[in-house]
Amino acid sequence: MKKKLDTPLLVGFARVDITPSESLPMGGYIARTQPATGAHDPLYAKAIAFRYGDTAALLLVLDTLCVSSAWVRDLRGVINSKIGLPPENIMAAATHTHSGPAVLLPVTSDNAILRHEASLLSLCVDAAEQAYAAAEPSRVRLSRIAVENISANRRHSVSQFLVPMSVVRVEDLSENVKGHFVSFACHPTVMPAENLEYSADFFGAAAREVEATFPESMCAIFNGAAGDMSTRHTRRSQTWPELNRLGKELAKQIARASEASAPAKPGPVKARFVTMSVPFRKIPSLEEAQKEFEAAQDADDELLQRTLEKKDRDPLLLLKSLAEGRAAKFMLSKLGGWEPIFGMTSADVELSVIRIGDLIVCGLPCEFFEERGTELADAALSKFGFVVGYANGYWGYVAPPSEAALGGYEAIMSPLPPEYEPQIIREAKMLVREIKKASSSKKNPGK
Repeated sequence: MKKKLDTPLLVGFARVDITPSESLPMGGYIARTQPATGAHDPLYAKAIAFRYGDTAALLLVLDTLCVSSAWVRDLRGVINSKIGLPPENIMAAATHTHSGPAVLLPVTSDNAILRHEASLLSLCVDAAEQAYAAAEPSRVRLSRIAVENISANRRHSVSQFLVPMSVVRVEDLSENVKGHFVSFACHPTVMPAENLEYSADFFGAAAREVEATFPESMCAIFNGAAGDMSTRHTRRSQTWPELNRLGKELAKQIARASEASAPAKPGPVKARFVTMSVPFRKIPSLEEAQKEFEAAQDADDELLQRTLEKKDRDPLLLLKSLAEGRAAKFMLSKLGGWEPIFGMTSADVELSVIRIGDLIVCGLPCEFFEERGTELADAALSKFGFVVGYANGYWGYVAPPSEAALGGYEAIMSPLPPEYEPQIIREAKMLVREIKKASSSKKNPGK
């Protein structure tokens, strides 16, 4: 009797250049008002396709500030019509670079931006088709390590320098490295608002270094739960040489994780998602915001005094965050709150998980704080959790209630009420645990 052959996992990689040819408005900084003057380094859309038997999935990451849920819906529809992938088996995310064009935002009316968004959709479909066609028998290896001195908590004292990173290494059957994909929580904001050149920031520099270390491979870096994480405490300057230094440091850590990776079991693709309707947080009127501003100094002095007594936060950092928060509140009040910005009365928050054998990818359409990302990765145990932020839409910061009470920029710029944050995380954990136990999946029609 012949032994039944194991079903192979097929993995394919592809990337397309999405650097705008036009001088477009740039996204990421309120203080930046000038359009781009050119490109320092390329912006990419990178696709990773997985095929196992008659099931399949696709991960996409773009060097953009965000992706809108409407654009992702259109992208899924076109990919479904061309490849046959179920929409829930497709996850598209942004790296959250602050040196890219102001595209895929919730609402835009700029004709040049709209043209580029249409071009992005076409290019991403090309990347998806290329990755799907390139999928070949592969082995997947997994690694999770702590990375030091690159990302740190930007709201609190500088004690948190160790940040977890998930690395997936893909080899062909001859053990040649085909590619890596990485989850790392950090605002890629080495370059400041004064920069007017397109750039993937230090994530792009890191990916190039990894690809040089492993020739003929592709490296895709996804952001994680980065709401409170950045290079604010770790960068030595906001210059191109510093961007390259941090990129090289991150690349070294990715290579270290790659070499220490352990083999993963292949298996069918499974996908789950849920959409939660969450009301937007109320913003004070302009008149109310003015009154709050006038009363803020006394409140700031009181909070600063409590901080000095408790010694649990950097007082200068707290004052900076409070000032940023007040400026943000004024801006939001002038715009009339969150509903006009998003063009709707509530947020449709899509939480999605895709499982490929031992690997569980959890997509979040918001900027959650890093501790929540760690909780979600832990919920995947004994499987391997891979958390993707800025995925399948963008609903801004979502501050935990304890952090929202402290105020500051992230809390003020959170469109969703803090009391909903624990509910959203609970729902995401339930999805992760459900898919960990799942034994069936919607099949790929196989076009």
